[in-house]
Amino acid sequence: MSLTKNLIDDIYGVIDKKPFHIFALLLLFLNIAGVGENPNYLTILSLIGSLVSIIISIVMKFYFKTGRPQHNKYRVIPYGFPSGHAHVIFTVATIYSYYTPVLAAPLFLFALFVSVSRLKVKAHTLRDVMAGLMLGLFTGLVTIILAG
Repeated sequence: MSLTKNLIDDIYGVIDKKPFHIFALLLLFLNIAGVGENPNYLTILSLIGSLVSIIISIVMKFYFKTGRPQHNKYRVIPYGFPSGHAHVIFTVATIYSYYTPVLAAPLFLFALFVSVSRLKVKAHTLRDVMAGLMLGLFTGLVTIILAG
């Protein structure tokens, strides 16, 4: 096994075990770094978008009740559609990218990396992740529009 594959597997493992810790640290870092014209506003807007994304994802999971590719004891919700991780991270990437376009590529790359990790650990199917991605883009845009 190559060093690169081991490193990628280790990164996926960290993202799978601590996704919201990494997400919170990312928001904290962007806020402290003063990203955007008004970092506090951007952080609050992202948190609101994240909460809306979580609520929508949970409601949809219990409505559609689709199974996961591999359910284990660490999964709190047994249903997979849509991927809440993809939904939340793409919502935040959309919001931050709108207000700070220079960060668009790295943020969407990070969001894609998180989403692929959901496939790698067999928590979701490609359909679950793609739905989360599309919902995230939509939720991010709606949050931006409503924020005016």
